[in-house]
Amino acid sequence: MATPCTEGPWKVITNISPEGRRTLEVVEAQDSDLTVCRLSGTTTQCKQDAHLISAAPDLLAACKAYLEAMEKYGHCDKTDRLMSLAVAKAETTQQ
Repeated sequence: MATPCTEGPWKVITNISPEGRRTLEVVEAQDSDLTVCRLSGTTTQCKQDAHLISAAPDLLAACKAYLEAMEKYGHCDKTDRLMSLAVAKAETTQQ
């Protein structure tokens, strides 16, 4: 059974410490005080990573909806298997 994660949607914000150090944070969209993760850096790659992480709840919901539709209509192919593996990875409680 999966452990519940922080409810989405999530968003990316930039914080500046009193020392002037910038960090990117992925936070719960309705409560910016609830940090999902923090990335130290503001490079283009770091920003892209933060936005990919912030999309995780939406991507998981889309995968689940896709799999439900495919199950309903009896469709099964390699894409279904990849989606199923991705959902299982997202919902795992083991490291």
